[in-house]
Amino acid sequence: MGFKEDLANWRVQRRQEALKYQAEELRQNHSEAVQARDQAIANNNLDEAAEYDDVVLGIEQEWAQHFPPAPPRHAGWENWCKQHKSWSERWGAQGKAAVEGCLQYMQRPKTGSNDPRQTGMGMSVQKAFSPEGLKVLEDLLELHGPQYFGVQYHQNEKDPSANDACEASFGNRSQKSVDTYNKAWTELARQGRIGNQQK
Repeated sequence: MGFKEDLANWRVQRRQEALKYQAEELRQNHSEAVQARDQAIANNNLDEAAEYDDVVLGIEQEWAQHFPPAPPRHAGWENWCKQHKSWSERWGAQGKAAVEGCLQYMQRPKTGSNDPRQTGMGMSVQKAFSPEGLKVLEDLLELHGPQYFGVQYHQNEKDPSANDACEASFGNRSQKSVDTYNKAWTELARQGRIGNQQK
């Protein structure tokens, strides 16, 4: 591994440690503010409860900014994950962090800042997981993956689908060829000759 890769890995590690510390601090502050708010309500001190509730809401907003909720599953996303299974397995947690970081950037609101940690692309969840959004994800991984996350991505790394394998085996994708290929695959899987691969 060269200096650039070591530096990128070090940066990813530092970022992950900082996020872990920040998450723990936010959890602690949230817990304390919720407890204080609830105690103020129990004491019928509604002015103090309102102040603590504002603190709770502020912490929740900060959490959402730094740690957006996991995206709902979309058919396009499921397909993307299948096509990039080998890449994901090769890069492991580092690859997952890169994909999550890119998706967070894509969905963060635009702020006018030049710092990518403070701004985003302003995409909705639906747009981010559309075919166009997933293409943007691939572009971000390819262009910025080495610098920000220490991962290499090339758009030609997609795993072949069953239809691609059928075409490579039979030279075409006719329905008869697809059915023959799928039947043979199913029989090999039944015999235990496929391993842990999924169709």
